[in-house]
Amino acid sequence: MGRTFRALVVHNQPEALGEMVDLLTEIDLSVSTARSETEALHKISAEDYSIIISANHPPGLSGASLLERSSTFLPNAVRILMVHSAEEAVGLDRRDDQEHPIIRFVGRPSERSRLRTLVRESLKLLTLVDEQKQLVKNLGLEYDKLQRREKLLDVVVSERTK
Repeated sequence: MGRTFRALVVHNQPEALGEMVDLLTEIDLSVSTARSETEALHKISAEDYSIIISANHPPGLSGASLLERSSTFLPNAVRILMVHSAEEAVGLDRRDDQEHPIIRFVGRPSERSRLRTLVRESLKLLTLVDEQKQLVKNLGLEYDKLQRREKLLDVVVSERTK
C-alpha cells in the first residue's frame, strides 16, 4: 500500500478498545480510539480516517447514528458497525435513509476473523480508490500534454502551408 490508512474505533469499554487496537495494528493500521459519540465526532471532524468502526449500543452511544453523521466529514470512509445479531444488522440495513449507508456489519462479541477479513477487504478497496484517483490524475496530465502538442502542431502546419 502506498499510504498508511487510519482507523477510528469507538467503544465505551476500555477492554474492547484494547482488543480492537491489537487486532487492527496487526493489519498495519494506524488506530485511534474514542469512548463516546462526542469524542468520536470531535476526532472525525478534526482528522482523516479511512475506516470507522463502532459498537452499536453501548450506553450513551448510537453507533449507527455516529456512522451516519461521520459521512458529513468523511464521506469516503468505510464504516463498520458491530452488532449483537444478524437480525439487528438486517433491521439497520433497512433504514429509510440510505444516502450514506453503513457498508459493513460484524457481529459481537468481536468476531475477530470476520472483522479482520472486513478490514482487509476495506483496505483493498481503499487502495483501489487511491490508485484510480492517481490514474485519473495521470490521464489528465497526459491529456494536457497532448493538447499542447496539438496546438504546437497546428502552428507548425499553419506556418508551412503559408
